[in-house]
This record gives sequence, structure tokens and C-alpha cells, in this order.
Amino acid sequence: MGLLEPMDAEEEYPDAPTTEATGQTSHTVAPALAASLRDTELHGYTCDDVRLPVRALHLVVPPDAGLELPDDDGVRWTATDLLIVEESDPRVWRLCLEAPTGEGRSAHVVTMALPPRTALDVAMAQHAKKAARGADWRPLWTWALGAVLSLTPPASQA
Repeated sequence: MGLLEPMDAEEEYPDAPTTEATGQTSHTVAPALAASLRDTELHGYTCDDVRLPVRALHLVVPPDAGLELPDDDGVRWTATDLLIVEESDPRVWRLCLEAPTGEGRSAHVVTMALPPRTALDVAMAQHAKKAARGADWRPLWTWALGAVLSLTPPASQA
């Protein structure tokens, strides 16, 4: 098994539209990789280096990732799914992180601009300035960016 394995969507969701119809694909992140993605070093990468292989990418988030969603009562729930959608003009990623809760499922959607020729750590700092006070989305962004870089590494610039 590789570190990012494609899911068999037809087996998991037999009535779901195909990847060709939706422009979405699903991958399962291996626990060994999931734990390390939060520590992905982004220095040296630019926003141009990260591209989704399809318009929408679904990642199954194992508990080893350590990604959590807080609810209104301050309870933190372990995230299980991440959907990343890339939009252009201006280029942004929309992340929808989901977790099962005591009352069903909870989801948070976060948008991050990916300006051309901008260092990823600079883009993250710009996002942090605009984010709601008290919300630190860096672990989620770092994890998502690391997963995409693992799935589709940028071309070497030798």
C-alpha cells in the first residue's frame, strides 16, 4: 500500500457520479504519512507549486492526522474527511473539513488565496491575518498542502 491510495469510490459509494462526471477523486492517507503531514516544511514552495490533480480532491483523514473540529460548546471532534476544491481567477482553495459529532456530522469551510509567485508560508501568514480571532487554521492548511505535495510533487527546477 502506498502513502496516498485512491479509494474505490464505486465500492464505497455505488450510486455516486464518476470522477469524470464530477472532476473529483478520493484518496485515503496512510496513517504513517498522516501523522507527519502537519510538520510539512513549506519554506521554499510557492503557491504555483501546489496544484490539485483534479478540480476537487477528497481525502480520508485518519485519526493519526490529529486534525480536530471544535463545536459551539468547545468540544473537539476528530476529523475524518477533507474536501479540497480549487477555483481560479483569483486562485483559491476551499477546504471543507468534516467530523462526526454527538449530533451527526459537523463541517467547517475555510478559503485560502493562492496568489501567483507567492511563497506558501507568506500566503499562510496573509490568511492568518484575515482569519477569525482565536482560530488557528495553520495545522489544517499545512496538512492539506503537505498531502497535495505528496500526491502531486512539483516539477524539479534543476
